[in-house]
Amino acid sequence: MSNEQDVEESVKKTIQILGSIEMLVCFVGIGCASSATEMSLETWQKVMNVNLTGGFLCSKHVGR
Repeated sequence: MSNEQDVEESVKKTIQILGSIEMLVCFVGIGCASSATEMSLETWQKVMNVNLTGGFLCSKHVGR
């Protein structure tokens, strides 16, 4: 969900199959079992990309 091209293509395919998207529920997310003091920056960025950027990208492309 954090790759804009993948999200855009998924939205296009969904509209092709269903005709439209009437509602979007951004219910995707990942987490990490380590504490902030132990978490790597790479893991933090992955969590933020999926949890925040994914919702933004879905909203952006479905909203169009």
